[in-house]
Amino acid sequence: MCIRDSPKYALVQAVSGRIVETITGTVQSWGLGVAGAADRYADGIGLARDSWIIGASGSPLTYYADTPLRLTAAGGDFAGGVVRLAVHMQTVRPPDL
Repeated sequence: MCIRDSPKYALVQAVSGRIVETITGTVQSWGLGVAGAADRYADGIGLARDSWIIGASGSPLTYYADTPLRLTAAGGDFAGGVVRLAVHMQTVRPPDL
């Protein structure tokens, strides 16, 4: 499930989050990442309300294109729930003329 983009040219230090409504379905746990790295920011995350995530990049990571974050179900499928995420990043733009 894609949920939010990390904008292009963003230097991402971490992604954090909190489960706002309990995750339901046959899912046992879940991971947070990007295409090709499903658990880059977290893996084995619980399903209960108020569970939280702090997924540091390890080394700041630059995305050169808009990059969707992905929630990946482990051991089943998602049926419901709400997760609130924040991308902690730095962006750079050229100076004004």
